[in-house]
Amino acid sequence: MKVVGKKAMNHLKSNIQKYIYDYGDGQRTNYLDGSGSPSKEFLNTPTNIVSANGNEVTAEIFSDTDRMSFNADKYMHGSNNWIVNDVRQWLPEILNENLSGNLFGGNGNAWYQNREPYFDITVKELIDDGLALKWIKEELRNRGLDIV
Repeated sequence: MKVVGKKAMNHLKSNIQKYIYDYGDGQRTNYLDGSGSPSKEFLNTPTNIVSANGNEVTAEIFSDTDRMSFNADKYMHGSNNWIVNDVRQWLPEILNENLSGNLFGGNGNAWYQNREPYFDITVKELIDDGLALKWIKEELRNRGLDIV
């Protein structure tokens, strides 16, 4: 089932690219201070842990935000506009829930714009739309088990 966990993690990465970096009018290519393109380090945060216990297999998909760097002066995963400058640990929720407000400089800045909830969409696609179940069945078939 590690294959399924890896597919789910890669699907999350794809949705981060689609809904965070490529979303909307595409103006999210520069930092507020004009320092260049985003690092896209957030794409490196999805992580998965697959564990088995008897007949039960569990896959946990989450963002390991320690994989991102931080520079509040350049609005890299933080800001001097908030009391807590380093927001890496909250960034997944901030981006999913559109909570950035003035974190990256406020209204008028492209990162301020509303975007789709990338994580909620990923969960819906994996669970509600059956993508994870499809991958599980494929993997079991690849191992010689006939699944309906």
